[in-house]
Amino acid sequence: MLEALARISSGQRLSPTDEQNALNELEWNECWQPLFRYLDQALAAGTQNQPAHYRRLIRLRLNYFEDYATAQALTSDMIRRCRLDFAGFRDALLNDQVIPGIEARQEAALLEAASDAFHARADRAQALEKLAVVYEKRLFNESRLQQVFERLLELDPDNIRALRYFKLAFSQNNDWEQVARILKRLINVVQARQEKFRLAHDLAYNLVYHMEQPRDALLILDRYCKESPLDVSQIEFDAAYRIGDMDRCIQVLRGALLGVRDDAGKAIIQFRMAELFRTMGNLRDCESSLRQSLDTWSVFLDPFEALIQLQMDDKRWKDVCGSLRSLAGRVQDPELVAQIQQAASRIASGLGDQGP
Repeated sequence: MLEALARISSGQRLSPTDEQNALNELEWNECWQPLFRYLDQALAAGTQNQPAHYRRLIRLRLNYFEDYATAQALTSDMIRRCRLDFAGFRDALLNDQVIPGIEARQEAALLEAASDAFHARADRAQALEKLAVVYEKRLFNESRLQQVFERLLELDPDNIRALRYFKLAFSQNNDWEQVARILKRLINVVQARQEKFRLAHDLAYNLVYHMEQPRDALLILDRYCKESPLDVSQIEFDAAYRIGDMDRCIQVLRGALLGVRDDAGKAIIQFRMAELFRTMGNLRDCESSLRQSLDTWSVFLDPFEALIQLQMDDKRWKDVCGSLRSLAGRVQDPELVAQIQQAASRIASGLGDQGP
């Protein structure tokens, strides 16, 4: 130790190796006053080993004294005087060779200082992104994480990580207007087509089911989702239905019909089309769709009620009689079959009493 003190205090220029050995010995023996005095003087003089001196001072302040404020001030000074970019700062401080077993709190403190010290916006953004990872994955500090992302958005309004964070945060708080705002920005920022499709799908869903803006949802679907592999038919149908665009609803169902392979799915879609045609007053296409539904899936009986009602409204009693008998042939309950057959017989009898 005495030899190290003598070398440090001699004022002679030491080789990097001799200097390193002397400083290590002083640190080992916790001779802080001469160690700090030498390092401060060396930094003031702008010696060749300036980065190494900064690294040692920062490590000592953190590991031995938990002096975070001084460590942050030294970090800022190091970045400016050594003209470090983010990559250089990361390699200089954020690794185990410089600060063995660097703790999350220590890393956060250095990144906080760095995020304000960098001159280039890109470097500041990288520091904040790294800091966000520390708060999210290592410190689990939600309030600080949000503050970092707020700073990141102020610095870089199109930062995808920050936008995704706030999309999730606003969704959890049911703030759907903010969710829509973030989604619109993300759609304009992301480059991958698949990502644009997914974001547009989420935005359209939000506009229809949370914000009651079906017209805007249809504009989003038309602009971004024409070639999307995602199924947006239900969103499009509901949006069109809410604005009373029955023609578009029919168009959506016809498109969906082309992609359905099982008979049950086809029959249900045809039945839904029939309901829309009836709402539109298009009774011919309504009846046609009801019959297609019945022909497609024999166990599906729901269309019979609508079909029989159409025929009764039109006083087509022979057709009513025929539909009842067809229904009776598909019903499994014997008692219900008997009731349907009786109804058909009464109608047939009434038609016979009327004569030719």
